[in-house]
Order: sequence, then structure tokens, then C-alpha cells
Amino acid sequence: VRLLKTLDPKYELPSRKYFSQTALPALYTKTQDSVRRELEDIKTTGYFAATTDMWSSANSSPYISYTVHFLDDEWCLRSRCLQTMFMPEDHTHRYHFWRGLCNNFHPEA
Repeated sequence: VRLLKTLDPKYELPSRKYFSQTALPALYTKTQDSVRRELEDIKTTGYFAATTDMWSSANSSPYISYTVHFLDDEWCLRSRCLQTMFMPEDHTHRYHFWRGLCNNFHPEA
């Protein structure tokens, strides 16, 4: 903050509320739209690989992720994590994980 004030004393740093309610939701929507377009391109080739991974955070909280891997038009390997969710020992959360994934990328499902 001091560096910003030194460089430009008139600059006002955006608030935490701005980032949490405006900037991050806009970035999320933009990124989700971009990934959707990439997934539409996969439909034309029909080839992709999908992986799931369960892992623990630094404080040992369990999570599950679903990632797709595919080659783009320039034959570059791309990977996109489509969903990450907290996964407690109660395995009924698996249903919510897959349902959330379907709702995010196939709303008609």
C-alpha cells in the first residue's frame, strides 16, 4: 500500500468488498465461459482424458478434483480442472460433487 501511495498518491486501492462481490465473480464467469468454449471444441474431436484426484490440504482437509486433459488445435496438451470440492468422510458428498459438475457444464442434465 505504501508503494502505491508513493507511486500515485491519488490512487485508491479497491476494497475487499469490490474484489469479493465484483472482480472475482466476473473473473469466475469469464473463466467458466472460456472453459465451456474449450469443452465445445473437444466435442468436435471427441477425444479427451479425465482424471479424479483426492488430496489433503495443509491442514489435512480432504478434497476431490475432476480434471479433463485434451489436445488443442495446435496439438498442445491442455488440462482444465472442472470441479474441486471439500470431501468429508461422509461419502454422500460424492453425489453433490458429480451433480455440481453436471450443473456447471451441462445445465440441462
